[in-house]
Amino acid sequence: MKFNFNEDAWIHVTPLGEYAHAGAGVVQVIDVEALKAITEDFTAKATAENFPGLLVDFDHFSMDTDKSSEAAGWISALRADTEGLWAKVRWTSKGKDAVEGGEYRLVSPVFPKPSDCEVLGDNRIRPRSLMSVALTNDPNIKGGQPLTNRAEETKTPNRWTNASRASALAARRAKNASRKAAAQTLLKHLEADRQEKRFNLKPVTPVTEAKPGTLAGKSFISKPIIPKTRFYIDGAWYDSDGTFISRNKPATSLRNRSGGEEKLYKWVLGETKNGKHCADCEDRAGKVKTVAVWKAMGKPPCKCKCRLVPV
Repeated sequence: MKFNFNEDAWIHVTPLGEYAHAGAGVVQVIDVEALKAITEDFTAKATAENFPGLLVDFDHFSMDTDKSSEAAGWISALRADTEGLWAKVRWTSKGKDAVEGGEYRLVSPVFPKPSDCEVLGDNRIRPRSLMSVALTNDPNIKGGQPLTNRAEETKTPNRWTNASRASALAARRAKNASRKAAAQTLLKHLEADRQEKRFNLKPVTPVTEAKPGTLAGKSFISKPIIPKTRFYIDGAWYDSDGTFISRNKPATSLRNRSGGEEKLYKWVLGETKNGKHCADCEDRAGKVKTVAVWKAMGKPPCKCKCRLVPV
């Protein structure tokens, strides 16, 4: 696992807030006044000749005489803002390796003992200086920003902003509304056909005579037309009330069921010299029906250039 680490970046020492210290039995108040006092105290100390900086150690080992006080780095500057206290660190080779390798990702500040802090009452104290900082993975003060991020977390920014999500959702809703409107229009035409009883077609007597060189056969309207209860329009299924059912594709093409008889076609008026059409064409204009229904209705008596367009 690789981690992104910028050794020149400021590290987050502590956020603002009040934090209980179980070992000392007090609550540490880290507020704006505390940060102001801490930064002023550090600035005063930094003016001293040969000031080495504040120690950054490993797991507070410098506070235990039985353990090594080896430095991970030295704080050379402090600043405060609305997110808390920040430090600029000159890292040692061991400190840099430990952070880059992901062994340590957080820090923990060390403040003076309670008797050297400002007493606020009710076991609350306000630290006014910073003693040191430790690299750790379990700080007493929670909420600080980590020293490193996993490379995978920052490699590619998320392109889905709130605005793009809202735009995509609006486009989907508009498309769904358009599909439902088309379905409802079709269903209105089908309902009109039902009221006109155009679906109640009687079988026609089969043809018994054939022209020379051809075979006798049955008329294409020898069976009554049965209206469908589901309709597949523009990539979606709708029921007879125009309610959306699903987007599952039909198992086979709409052309397959009876030699193409179930495919839907719309009647489109053609151009004429005087701009007028016969009554039959005017009545059919814009209506959508199956191939079988159009064939059953037959051709209009005029010789216009009206045509059927697949839906």
